[in-house]
Amino acid sequence: MSRISTPAVSRWLRRWSFSIVVVLALAGLPPLRGWTDFDLLRLDHIIALVMVAIGLNVVTGFAGQLSLGPGAVFAVGGYVAAILAFHYPDHVNLPVMCAVGIGAAAIVGLIAGVPALRVSGFYLGMVTLYLALLIPSIVDSFEVTGGNNGIDLLQKFPDFTQDLSGMPLYEVTLGAMLAVVAFTGLLLYSRVGRRFTALRTSEVLAESLGVKAYRTKLLAFVISALPAGLGGAFYVYSQELISKSSIDPLISINLLAACVIGGFGRVWGPVVGGAIVLGLDQFGSNIPLVGERLQEWELLINGVLLILIILLLPEGLVGFRPLDALRRLRRRGVELRVVRFPPTVMSSGPPPLRRCAEPAGVFELSGISKRFGGVLAVDGVDLTLRPGSLHALIGPNGSGKTTLLNVASGFYRNDSGTMTVGNVRTRGGDAVGVARLGVARTFQTPKLIAGVSILDNVLVAADTTVACTGFESVFRLPRGIRCHHVARERALDCLRHVGLEAAAGLHAGEAPHGTRRLVEIARAMATDPLFLLLDEPAAGLSPAEVEGLKRMLRSLSAAGVGVLLVEHNMPLVLDLADEVTVLHRGSRIAHGGPAEVRRHPDVMRVYLGAA
Repeated sequence: MSRISTPAVSRWLRRWSFSIVVVLALAGLPPLRGWTDFDLLRLDHIIALVMVAIGLNVVTGFAGQLSLGPGAVFAVGGYVAAILAFHYPDHVNLPVMCAVGIGAAAIVGLIAGVPALRVSGFYLGMVTLYLALLIPSIVDSFEVTGGNNGIDLLQKFPDFTQDLSGMPLYEVTLGAMLAVVAFTGLLLYSRVGRRFTALRTSEVLAESLGVKAYRTKLLAFVISALPAGLGGAFYVYSQELISKSSIDPLISINLLAACVIGGFGRVWGPVVGGAIVLGLDQFGSNIPLVGERLQEWELLINGVLLILIILLLPEGLVGFRPLDALRRLRRRGVELRVVRFPPTVMSSGPPPLRRCAEPAGVFELSGISKRFGGVLAVDGVDLTLRPGSLHALIGPNGSGKTTLLNVASGFYRNDSGTMTVGNVRTRGGDAVGVARLGVARTFQTPKLIAGVSILDNVLVAADTTVACTGFESVFRLPRGIRCHHVARERALDCLRHVGLEAAAGLHAGEAPHGTRRLVEIARAMATDPLFLLLDEPAAGLSPAEVEGLKRMLRSLSAAGVGVLLVEHNMPLVLDLADEVTVLHRGSRIAHGGPAEVRRHPDVMRVYLGAA
């Protein structure tokens, strides 16, 4: 009989122990405490709102889209379920109410997500908060919603009966919440979740990997609405009532506080934070001696707790792991030595995988110009990048190098000129389209997803090279599992290529600058590029790291990838480049081989400092 290794058991316990403790506590507390049906009703209330907080965590914690109005989606799901019960009291049961609530919430989530295509950050938060303020006024104005009195299923519609109540209803409600928690856990560690985290870090980063930011935002809003609609249906079924007071905008603020206290972006964060914030609201009066005071000071207590969490535990209660923190402090020197170890890229190491076997053609920029107001940043520049070659783009600061790179990668729309990748003509202003043609890039300041491992930073790019739907990935269907393994192996190959395979499990936020540069290059390689645009990759690297970078770039060229290198490190450029283009004040002043360009009089005068 095979044995399970002790490290495997230890990893399993570290990963699942917290979840097991929470589930056992939620399931066992009511029977042990001997709570009444009224107490269970209050627990049902808390759990229904926690489901809404879980949805908020998806759109704001996972995808980084500020939403201040989750109560609006909760209200719509609850009211639609209640209205359905009003019209068909004999035929409506809990599953039907849940299905209708989820469907209505998804529509509202889609509507709420549309502004995300136009605004972001503070402005998006204000739009969603206004929606939460608007819903109570809307339901107050229509007879079908019961006006100011709402819909009381127990008093107004005696034909409506609960199939479940008391402990059985609590168990079903708890089971639904745990299912939602499990779903968000599967979501976070799927290709969809990785795209959400890339979007949370930077829209520019997401689009550079070929991920459509607007579609990903919209998907996040729709997915986040599903638990909110489910919570609304469970709330109406358990409380048999929904009214204007049930959807007070303060609910949205409390749910936001719950996510911050528990930990935004953490699977269990909304549950832990919701138990504190909502539990204080429902059960604070039961605490001996101080119960009445707690009810009076509820907002003050929540506010103080929120401030303390933000200042002391910015990752929330769930994000704080004392044992891990002590372990990191004890091993900090060792970890940093591993991360800082110079890359050892072997010339015989695994070359990056190719998109296709046939030649890719060339990446040609012809007559590219870009103007910002009255400033002509790039003026009629021609540049041709060939497969398997390393083309350097140099020039003094302000010469237009990064602007040209931004045009070439689709982040700026060129005012004139044409761009062609192979036989496909593309245009500036379409970063996703350029990326999907096989053009990858890095940035002057590395854009890494700080809250995940180095491997996950590269895996988000490797996901784009495998044919798998988000549904298959989230629910771990056979093809989704196969594609994940393929993408993971590709990500590890790319890290091995830059000498960072040993650091794959370390958090990207803890990596030093030189490692961040190499991780970004590995991530660009993981997209299986035909052409790779590097923006000052040697900036801030040590001499040993620069030597590793040289070996890695040579192996990329040998594998057939065309590399465009924007760099100020002249020894690196002269040692590596097959061709060199020099810009000055937006115009091309020289082009040719390294030796030829080095002797060019204009280059010597404006860039190399010769008289």
